[in-house]
Amino acid sequence: MCAVLLAVALLCEAAAAPPAPADAARTLDRFDRIIESILRDHHMAGASLAIAKDGRLVLAHGYGWADVRARQPVRADSLFCIASVTKPFTGVAVLRLVEDGRMSLDAKIVDLLADLKPLPGLPVVDPRVRDITVRDLLYHAGGWNRSEDTDGPRDPVRIARRAGIAGPIDASVRWRIAQSERLDFTPGTESHYSNFGFIILRLAIERACGQPYGPFVRQKVLAPMRITRMRIEPVEPNYAPGEVHRYAAGGRRELPGGHDREMGASGGNWIASAADLVRFISALDGTRGKPFLSRDMIAAMLAVPPEPLEVRKNGTHFGLGWDTVREVDGRHRFSKDGGRPGVMAWLEHLPDGIDWAVLYNTSPDEREGARNPMRETRDRVYEALNAIDDWPDTDLFPQLFPK
Repeated sequence: MCAVLLAVALLCEAAAAPPAPADAARTLDRFDRIIESILRDHHMAGASLAIAKDGRLVLAHGYGWADVRARQPVRADSLFCIASVTKPFTGVAVLRLVEDGRMSLDAKIVDLLADLKPLPGLPVVDPRVRDITVRDLLYHAGGWNRSEDTDGPRDPVRIARRAGIAGPIDASVRWRIAQSERLDFTPGTESHYSNFGFIILRLAIERACGQPYGPFVRQKVLAPMRITRMRIEPVEPNYAPGEVHRYAAGGRRELPGGHDREMGASGGNWIASAADLVRFISALDGTRGKPFLSRDMIAAMLAVPPEPLEVRKNGTHFGLGWDTVREVDGRHRFSKDGGRPGVMAWLEHLPDGIDWAVLYNTSPDEREGARNPMRETRDRVYEALNAIDDWPDTDLFPQLFPK
């Protein structure tokens, strides 16, 4: 039954996807087979894949179901929660403000958020919090270690209620609490993945630009790239118009949409299509013309972190907003992944002018011994990319992103 439903969805998608020349379809249909088999083998509801070569969008397809119950197929322009792939957008927003002279990478967070003092009765017990910089947070070097403890303040609800705050415990309140707690390490000396650090960066962006984070990114980052449909996800359990639904492992049990209402607008992830993600990264790497950021700022984004931060044993390192950066023969490969219940996301730039993104709306099977669908996707997509000798000259960007 599942195979029949998937076949129906793919037939619907064939009508929804932008048309491509026959020779392009023959060259790229190997990618359709990869994603179709991933959905089938891992019992996943739906997916979206987009690939650009030298700034041209050569593939943008949807697969499977956006809404299993309503039998709505994933389209090429369907919106997915992108989870932590949100971080590069936050990082680029920071770099745009730095370029415009409204923020410095070396600015102290306590200075940028000077109006957000520790909660009454909570003294600053760790003076190192005053040394956290914008650069530290972009490199996940702000002092919080998610693997050691909670990512950010511990038990913020109890602390806030004790201080008399009855409303939502949003990002601002969490930062006020975090200033009064001991850091896990000295800022700028180690890198440990931190969601909280990027939430604080959103607050810093708002102070620097004088407007909410979401509208600023849409106006100053996305609009110049002609990305118009991306938005911050609504509060749970809602879905935005055009957004695919999320599913537990197995692709049957639907999960709530949206983000924790406690976090407010500064706590949600972006929702986007795979083509939106590829449009974004190709605007950064310059394969589609003049890069969105200056060459110097792109170099800073991809630079090896300053000592004592270290390069990983495999030769990769954090970038400013990116999980993995590697220099290959003078060119850079960089990527970011994301995941949460019902969401798997991947975005990557490869040194030979290839940008690609894949999005799934189903959680992986996390039982012991289960295969990882995203790792399998990457391995098979890399193999297929390496097998292409002559890329089609098609470009779907004008169809999906009209002027």
